[in-house]
Amino acid sequence: MATQTQENQEIEQAIERLSQKMRTVSDAMELARTPVKKKPANQNKASKRKKYRFSVVSIFKNLLLLLLFSGLSYMLASLVAVYIEKVKSQNNTETTALTEPVVAPNTSSEINTSEGTSEADRPAFLAPTIADTDLNPAILPKAPPIAPAPPVMADFALKEANYQLVDTELGRALDIFITVVNRGGGVGRPRLFEIELINKQNQQLMAWPMAVAGDEVPGNSEKVYKTRLLEPPADFHNIRVSMQK
Repeated sequence: MATQTQENQEIEQAIERLSQKMRTVSDAMELARTPVKKKPANQNKASKRKKYRFSVVSIFKNLLLLLLFSGLSYMLASLVAVYIEKVKSQNNTETTALTEPVVAPNTSSEINTSEGTSEADRPAFLAPTIADTDLNPAILPKAPPIAPAPPVMADFALKEANYQLVDTELGRALDIFITVVNRGGGVGRPRLFEIELINKQNQQLMAWPMAVAGDEVPGNSEKVYKTRLLEPPADFHNIRVSMQK
């Protein structure tokens, strides 16, 4: 309360100082508005120039006084607004403090009475139970189901591709061996192999797709696929294999 009273006194003193300055400014403006006595008509041109200069200076002074007066008015309005906001905030804090409930302490007679009662006279407290309106045990909510683990996928990679020229009853044949590695944990097989035959100049002689069939490849294992081509080109030099997963 002492701090609040001191702040209110400081604000009131500032308002009084501003009002004194405003009165001083208004008095100066009244003095500036007083009519200037006319001089005789027989004065020379120098006196007319002085009069003209005096009028310009007086107008400039009036403008400065007007600006000063408006600035002082703005400062006074700001101080009054701050003072009003402080008063409102203090009133709000006082009202909230008054609305809070106050719990009265127990009297000595109540304490003595509770201490004098025996254990047998005190009511037995029952453990709380969860039940519905029909006095049946309530069903506790079930835990949400555990999200299924993502499926384990197969991950194939082409390890190597080799070939071998053999003579058969049907003529010369080219056996091709393709080794595939399954790096994943799932089971599966590749979709397709693209096989190319090239010459010594690394030019393509022929190409064909090979669809993959047969048993699936288990996870973390490898498998060799075999195919045969009868009567390969005479200028055949090497093979080139690519895989579609």
